[in-house]
Amino acid sequence: MKGIGNGRYWKWNTIGDKLILRSLKFHGFHGVKLEEKKLGQKFLVDVNASMDLWKVDKSDNLSDTGIY
Repeated sequence: MKGIGNGRYWKWNTIGDKLILRSLKFHGFHGVKLEEKKLGQKFLVDVNASMDLWKVDKSDNLSDTGIY
C-alpha cells in the first residue's frame, strides 16, 4: 500500500517495532493469604510489546515515545 500519512509505505499485517523480553524473574509480595504476603513469591514474566516508533525515530523527542 502506498502513501499513507507522511509518505510512509505500509504493508498490511506490518507489526512495526517490537520489544521481546523472556524469562524475567522477580520476587514479589502479592497474594491473599498472610503467608504469601510475608514470604513473597517468585514470578516469571514474558513480555511481547509492539508499537510504531516511526514518529520518535524521526523527531528524537521523548514525548513521542510510549507511556509505560
